[in-house]
Amino acid sequence: MSLTALQQIMNEIEVRLNNITVANGYNYDVLRVLKQHDIFEAKAFLSDDVPIALFFLENDEQDGEAHCIDRRIATVHVGMFYSGESSDCNNFDEIEQLGADLFIALNRSTTAPLTTDTPSVRLGYLLEKMDMRIKTPLSGQEISPWYGLLTTYNMAYIVDTDNPYLLSPP
Repeated sequence: MSLTALQQIMNEIEVRLNNITVANGYNYDVLRVLKQHDIFEAKAFLSDDVPIALFFLENDEQDGEAHCIDRRIATVHVGMFYSGESSDCNNFDEIEQLGADLFIALNRSTTAPLTTDTPSVRLGYLLEKMDMRIKTPLSGQEISPWYGLLTTYNMAYIVDTDNPYLLSPP
């Protein structure tokens, strides 16, 4: 069965997050990528299973329609979390590194994931537009201290009005 346009976009995000490794030039090795249905089953962040990356869809709505195309906006949250002792600055430097890794990974191709590779913007042109709306540093203490960054993106994409499986080129 074919994937809907939105499923194709979410799969592309997952692959790009899985490419976050030190070998590819990033600051961290992502050990797990959690999708929407995994997040609610996630336990407290433990040192043996972090850093983790996560992503989930908040909303997907029609933004306009014209001549056989449907413009949609998906609001997607993408984050990266690590466990570690909190410091007076709340691990600000590490949070910024996590944010840099996320931003670079979302702008690199799945076939050329190195930080030094040529950027592949808008998820390899699956999207018409990708805007970062909010960048929120987070920290907490369950079993062990953790910190991270959650970013919110508005992702505009175009599908054929009669076929939600067909992404139209932006």
